[in-house]
Amino acid sequence: MNRSSLWGLLPVIVVALAVTQGVVACGPSSPAVSSVLGGAANPPADGSSLKTFRICPGPGAQTQAFTAMFEAREGDTIEFCAGHFDFDTELQISDKRGITIKGAGKDLTVLNFKNDGETSGLLANNMQGITIQDLTVEDTPEVAVWVLNSKSAIVRNVRAQWTGWKTCDPHPDVAGSCTNNGDLGI
Repeated sequence: MNRSSLWGLLPVIVVALAVTQGVVACGPSSPAVSSVLGGAANPPADGSSLKTFRICPGPGAQTQAFTAMFEAREGDTIEFCAGHFDFDTELQISDKRGITIKGAGKDLTVLNFKNDGETSGLLANNMQGITIQDLTVEDTPEVAVWVLNSKSAIVRNVRAQWTGWKTCDPHPDVAGSCTNNGDLGI
């Protein structure tokens, strides 16, 4: 094989290495939602490949999050990149099993629902095996993270916060002292 043939194979080799290593970049030149082969020991029962839906901050993040919540199948991961996300409605996932929703860390990934007219920030309903980890949910109207009618739920390294708490009356017995804050965290 001559030298020019090897240079022609370089893009194929780079792509093959990226896929086998599970490398997904987040940035303007890459798709905001990526499907990556999972390589897990227990593939889904239907024989399909595991996917990681990677969602990065930007104008299309809410739509991409909805799509990921809808399309996720058993064993899939919905991963939010580091950054601040502004949502104007709750994120809901229902009637699924074996799903992981994760961020880059509770100090790095913030899902904000300040403009949400619904009740929850992140709602997981009727799930069988859900893990929510490594993110912050803030400024929800009522419940930050709500796991309802579900079995085998894991919530770890998750923060629920309301940014307006500093302006509340310091006396918790005063009715209406924190009307801008939600009712429940997790």
